[in-house]
Amino acid sequence: MPGDLDGARLDRAVSVLFDVPVAAARRLVAARRVLVDERRRRKGDTVRAGQTVLVEGPGRWLAPAPDPRLRVLFNDAELIVVDKPAGVPCHPLIPGEGGTVVDALAALFPEIERASPEAPREAGLVHRLDTGTSGCLAVARSEKAWRELRAAFATDAVLKRYQALVHGQVVGERVVEARVAHDPADPRRMRVDPAGRPATSVVRALVSGADVSLVEVVMHGGRRHQLRVHLASLGHPIVGDALYGAPRAADMVWPLLHARSLELPGRARVQAPLPAALFAAAAARGLAVEAEAP
Repeated sequence: MPGDLDGARLDRAVSVLFDVPVAAARRLVAARRVLVDERRRRKGDTVRAGQTVLVEGPGRWLAPAPDPRLRVLFNDAELIVVDKPAGVPCHPLIPGEGGTVVDALAALFPEIERASPEAPREAGLVHRLDTGTSGCLAVARSEKAWRELRAAFATDAVLKRYQALVHGQVVGERVVEARVAHDPADPRRMRVDPAGRPATSVVRALVSGADVSLVEVVMHGGRRHQLRVHLASLGHPIVGDALYGAPRAADMVWPLLHARSLELPGRARVQAPLPAALFAAAAARGLAVEAEAP
């Protein structure tokens, strides 16, 4: 248990440690599947720094089923890159939940279910995107590839480009070097914090308007919500990202953040087309974004 969670409620600690919503953490605790120092606890119990928190694993995490919305962008003997739709979770939060990217991929590539034995619910995922983020997502097809690709992402050897529609007029290029940590006041949020983990984002304007702009962001570090936090810290929250200060909008269900491309050295460079929702939102706010050639 890290020091920044000392004294936290067990359900909040499980939410942060295992990157699941608080509601899912509460269900895990209520199902008596969470152990603290080998003892079962209640959701309202508090945890202390240095304690060991374990979640008992299920018999099977996945419920494989095809999803016609999922488009495979790249596929070879070791790697799959898909264009993840906004609103589809990467992996299940509870056993047999279904409806996630890896559930859909396991219906096509069943070997991914064995690719990450130390993280069975992730079924070969070598990185993750927020549920609301669309675009390039990489999945390994074997344990060997999973370990190699995870190492490549962890050492920043993979070039990750994103595009986002943000509030305000952005011009030129900005480099944001700001550490990111969990927000103690809200388990859903991260924040800029000098005591946090290092994170760098390079922000470049692509199309600038008076009210909104389309930007490209190259991410170094890969912290949870890194780009959302960094863009908000510049005064340019992502359109639709009410959690980080964007005005609520009736036409927005998810923040307009898109994982545009991945460059994996010696393997592939893969690009995902911009989603229709981004073009529609930009046009509704008076910004002309040129459509891509089919």
